[in-house]
Amino acid sequence: VIKEANVLSKDCEVLIVDPPRKGLDEFVTKSFIDATVRINGPKLLVYVSCGFDAFIRDCDALVGSGKWKLVKAEGHLLFPGADAIETLAFFRTTS
Repeated sequence: VIKEANVLSKDCEVLIVDPPRKGLDEFVTKSFIDATVRINGPKLLVYVSCGFDAFIRDCDALVGSGKWKLVKAEGHLLFPGADAIETLAFFRTTS
């Protein structure tokens, strides 16, 4: 989490995350929401998820903040024979 927080202290346009099944830590999600108020804050978030329930929780937090909007989400079967679908989602800032 400390590494992610340090990255968000710098100017960036795109964030790419691929969290574990448990999803993003609440601190990281809040950092993404707070980062949108900076002039040179991120404009695009690419989220790769292997845990759909955690993705829904994180998506609700991001979109519910009013700072991010979900642009597109799609499922991908990366491991044939497995019962897991990876979710690839793109969020944009609302400002």
